[in-house]
Amino acid sequence: MVSSDQARVLFAMALSYPLAYPYRTSFLRSPSAKHAYSIVTTTSLWVALFGAEGYIQLIISILITYFLVAKWGRNRCGAAIVFAVVFGHLCINRIMKQWRNYTDMQYDFTAPQLILVIKLTSFAWSYHDGGLPSERIHEEQRNSAVHTYPNLLEFIGFALFVPGFFSGPAFNLSEYVRFSKNEAYPESPSQGEWSSSAANMGEANILAIKKLAVSVCCFFGFVTINDYLGLNYHYALTDNFVRRFSIIARILYFVIPGFAQRLKFYGIWELAEGACIMSGIGYNGTGSDGKARWDRLSNVNIVKLELASNLKEVFDNWNIMTAKWLRQTVYVRIKNDALRDTTPGGTSRSGGLASLATFLVSAAWHGFYPGYYLTFTSGAFFLQVARVVRKYVRPFFANPQSQFHRYHSIYDAVTTAATSVVLNFLVGAFIYLRWDYSIEVWWSRCFLLCHFAALIVFLSLEYFGLGKYFSNLQRRWEAKASKE
Repeated sequence: MVSSDQARVLFAMALSYPLAYPYRTSFLRSPSAKHAYSIVTTTSLWVALFGAEGYIQLIISILITYFLVAKWGRNRCGAAIVFAVVFGHLCINRIMKQWRNYTDMQYDFTAPQLILVIKLTSFAWSYHDGGLPSERIHEEQRNSAVHTYPNLLEFIGFALFVPGFFSGPAFNLSEYVRFSKNEAYPESPSQGEWSSSAANMGEANILAIKKLAVSVCCFFGFVTINDYLGLNYHYALTDNFVRRFSIIARILYFVIPGFAQRLKFYGIWELAEGACIMSGIGYNGTGSDGKARWDRLSNVNIVKLELASNLKEVFDNWNIMTAKWLRQTVYVRIKNDALRDTTPGGTSRSGGLASLATFLVSAAWHGFYPGYYLTFTSGAFFLQVARVVRKYVRPFFANPQSQFHRYHSIYDAVTTAATSVVLNFLVGAFIYLRWDYSIEVWWSRCFLLCHFAALIVFLSLEYFGLGKYFSNLQRRWEAKASKE
């Protein structure tokens, strides 16, 4: 059931809807009024519900970032130093919390600190990019670059923006500044400008309410499946689970609690995104059809994720804003040797090193429980297996010249089902947190069947010649078709 701390944070997020509305009114017409409003509302709401102790740490982290970037922000290593300080602060808090109570999963100040880390480290890199010639940085970095240093009120208002404070979504300073000044977003497809006209206000209200309704449905589904029906991951730790299901049925069982756990995250992210839409910061210009888009801060694409035919599609549509942060502040910086040469065409380190660093930062950002690392390492392995399958097997069904092209829809259905089974099986370790629980279920209850099956497929295609055979067979079919 919902704990008291979860009830309080859900109450705060729901309250962010009416608190978001004034951002679009004449009451907060000036940017300074918006900044002050963010600071007052977030501070009052957090202290009233959770106390001031942890909140003080967040304010200190914000101030340290502000003054460090002001001093070293244009320096090549300045952004990296800020990243180390801010991210290190989060890691220390996470380790201390885990040390005090290993199973303590209560919501506390380390939850909004996750979002703050994204905002503060992104700001450090954006200010660094703002000091470089535009031709020396990538387009994505160019759009978020900060050229003028913000004043303290503006920066704290950005960090404490109430609709995205409790669980995200995160965004960069340049987006917030343009929003606070009601300016056009340069990267929008039609250069559209959000305005507080009655039409736009009504459209935003309707969409925000829809997001709220989806969120309520997701939470209801989670509670029904996880609590009322008892179909959760912890049931797999019971003796009855072993007696009741065969080995295949045990693996298939995880599809149900896995979906329930995703419903919980869907509910949180849809609720937060709706509040951002209500404030107006979610506006993303207009599409080719002339209709306004409100997906600037979308953190998940539920339909694409649930129908994903491979793990890459899952990762591309899950926790989107965090993935964007990892790409911009870790992967791109290392792959393009950003600490020494930010030129896009400059000397690059290996993509493998960048991927490894991104994985480590992502894992540490989540925490230090063994279950997280079991899930992430296994996910990386299954992602590589999926790439090999797409390389050697998919052309048989995707290529119109192939004899098996008529079965393309069946192939897509099979890969979608396989992706769902693997994803929900791996997420168990993420939920269990503990090493012993994760290994007990993976090995003692399911005999690592998914892992061994994937390993056989990978070795057969990549090292035992089956992939080469498939490629040669495909080329022969293409040659035969060209002659005909």
